[in-house]
Amino acid sequence: MTPATQTEASAPNPARTLLKRLAPVLIAILVAAPLFHIHVIRRDFPPAQPDLIPVWIGTRVALAHGNPYSDATTQQIQTAYYGRALRPSDNVNKMAYAYPAHTLVLFSPFARLSWPTTRLIFLLLLPILTAASVPMWLRVARIHLSPPHLALTILLTLASWTAVWGIHQIQPTLVVAALLAAGCWLLQRGNPAAAGILFALATIKPQLAGPLIAWLCLWTLLRRQWTFLLSFALTTAALLACATWLVPGWLPQWRAAMADYVVYRHLRPDLQFLFGHWLGLALEVVLAIAAAVALWTRRQCPPDSRLFGVLCATALATTVCLMPNETLMIYNHILLLPACLIVVLHRPAGRLAAQARVLALAQLALDYLVVPIAVLCDLTVPKIQFFTIVPFLDFLLPFLLALTLVLDILLPAPSPVAQPQWAIETAHS
Repeated sequence: MTPATQTEASAPNPARTLLKRLAPVLIAILVAAPLFHIHVIRRDFPPAQPDLIPVWIGTRVALAHGNPYSDATTQQIQTAYYGRALRPSDNVNKMAYAYPAHTLVLFSPFARLSWPTTRLIFLLLLPILTAASVPMWLRVARIHLSPPHLALTILLTLASWTAVWGIHQIQPTLVVAALLAAGCWLLQRGNPAAAGILFALATIKPQLAGPLIAWLCLWTLLRRQWTFLLSFALTTAALLACATWLVPGWLPQWRAAMADYVVYRHLRPDLQFLFGHWLGLALEVVLAIAAAVALWTRRQCPPDSRLFGVLCATALATTVCLMPNETLMIYNHILLLPACLIVVLHRPAGRLAAQARVLALAQLALDYLVVPIAVLCDLTVPKIQFFTIVPFLDFLLPFLLALTLVLDILLPAPSPVAQPQWAIETAHS
């Protein structure tokens, strides 16, 4: 290397220096914008209580030997949520209790507390659970970050509109996401009994946790890890027994409540919303088949491999993409956390996966930038509610993340030298 070359190499990069100086300002904007946008929503829309209200009231009713699925309980929930019982002409969320009855068992410790106390506990608990999920998913995916980078990743996770909205609504999905993260982490660390218990508790939202749990049950069955299966089965049986004791004959009532919930909330998968019914359905079928093939072909992966984390992230991302959704249910995107971490921090080796990753990263960056843009538009052109709902319009990210991971699994680089990122174990693994 010549002296001139050495001088050029040692010279500071102006663009990188400017970026380092602006980084704290950009991070501050990304953190402050969602909090201000919550204020805008509370100002422009009728006040609504958090989503935990139906669970809290339903649990109190069940412990008092009542029926949480009854019309009387629904009216009680509506009065707490809207200030009055709804009329048939009201075209809003009915807020009926639509959870399986064993949810009452998990939340029973809070039933005797007042609502303000319960609300405060969960407003403190949900950010802690979400923040704790980040290092657990990183460990499962075999990704090592330095402490400053880990702190930044946690901060950006909590500043995402998905997390902010979920915490604001006190949405039980965030509890389920933390249980799944802890369960995968414990399973990888060789503690299948505790993992089975946590996965059983996560079935309070079976539509979210079910696909991942089903794959993990198959995975443990093939590996003859009977401890996990026994722990999961016994905990699930105990929860169902307690649920049946609290609410006899609850299963058909819950199924009816779920069917009604899909109708009055007008739920449909995001791909059908974007591309229409038939094209969206075709894309869903292709993605579902590809994800199933990816999970099946890699079913023998060891728990201490990066592939294990990739497969768990694939199952969750595919679940979010395929399940019926609605605009305000963006809090379900918290299940995309492991997929986001893997796609952001590791470049796929396959060409198609790398191209899909570019699109996923662009969509993820847009999701962060759209909140400050919405805040800026609200400050300059107030009283236009379109800007208020823009951060909720994130229909493409689950598909792009799932597509990237599936392509990375099924179509790795042809060269034996350039292996997929999840096959390259770092020195920290």
